[in-house]
Amino acid sequence: MSALEFPAMPQRSLVEGKGHSVTLGEGVTFDPKVEWTVRGTKNTLEIGEGANLGRTRIIMRGRNLRVVIGRNVRFKQGAISVAGDGSTVVFGDDTTWESGSIIVSSGESIAIGRDCMFSNDIMIRNDDSHGIFDASTQQRINAPRPVVIEDHVWIGNGARVNKGAVLGSGMVLAQASVLSGKAEPRAVYAGIPARPLRTNVNWSRTPDYGDIPDEFAVSDFLDEPLRP
Repeated sequence: MSALEFPAMPQRSLVEGKGHSVTLGEGVTFDPKVEWTVRGTKNTLEIGEGANLGRTRIIMRGRNLRVVIGRNVRFKQGAISVAGDGSTVVFGDDTTWESGSIIVSSGESIAIGRDCMFSNDIMIRNDDSHGIFDASTQQRINAPRPVVIEDHVWIGNGARVNKGAVLGSGMVLAQASVLSGKAEPRAVYAGIPARPLRTNVNWSRTPDYGDIPDEFAVSDFLDEPLRP
């Protein structure tokens, strides 16, 4: 369905170019101040059923760009900027985001898994936007790279996730930390640069262990979910 034909588009929408596709699932809701801009050719925006967008800006400029927001995602405030050709942002189902920015370009991707929890003032980006070059060879040494955030990851207030980062399922990135490399699953990372502080952890959105979804409440010693 063409974005220009969709009856539930936010008032603050700008669609220019041709071949774009915007799909909204059943029960999608958004704040009156939601804005999205789609410019270029054959760009795709998919928002899954039950998703809620607060004061959100989605900016797509280029060709064959893709933004996918899964079912029941809550994006409270912030910006998603996708540029270049073939760049992609994906949010898995049931993920929540308080505020911050996601920036992807250069045909790369930022992939976010299911049931992730992002606090305020988060920054995730796959590129430095400016070049750093080897003075002898004139070759760029800070090339863009994809970012992968696996399922059930918690990122604290003010944290930064840089190009090439891989965050393992179930891990926690502490507030004000900066992660550029690989973080192991079910571990707590903190600092600048982020380093592991503790392994073999589970986390819940509440103080109650029983509120951890069964599929993520695991133990190193058992093959089945662990319950007290």
